[in-house]
Amino acid sequence: VFSKLKNPTGRLHRVLKPLRTEYDLIMLDCPPYINLLAENIFNAADFILVPLIPTVLSARTHQQLLSFLTKKGYDTAKIHPFASMVDRRKNLHRTLTETFQTKFNGTLHTAIPYSSDVEKMGLHREPVAVFAANSTAAEAYRQLWAELYHELTEAT
Repeated sequence: VFSKLKNPTGRLHRVLKPLRTEYDLIMLDCPPYINLLAENIFNAADFILVPLIPTVLSARTHQQLLSFLTKKGYDTAKIHPFASMVDRRKNLHRTLTETFQTKFNGTLHTAIPYSSDVEKMGLHREPVAVFAANSTAAEAYRQLWAELYHELTEAT
């Protein structure tokens, strides 16, 4: 749909602009690949959360995303990765989670733990805080939201 329009990467920004006066926060969930929809989101968003699984491949993919955004002229300062599916028992996960903090600007401090409850969100089709409110994962998401809220209010 976007590709047939004039200035296709700015379309979503124009659609959302009038909503900014009505809402304090607009959240969009985007599939994990780069296409015209993702470029529209990069263009329209003030703050972009990027989950990073603590693997070398995930770190390389994130670096490629940053390179793509830089090449296209997008502001990479609005990219905020966070560690997700972290198994603290694994040395590699601990090391990479620390590396994300130093290597990628804007990395949030909250890490989402590896948990079957996180995996079950897809089955339940609802947030972990709804079906497992007292779980470690639900608490981590609450902490992530608190950190996100703090970052957003500092930015405005």
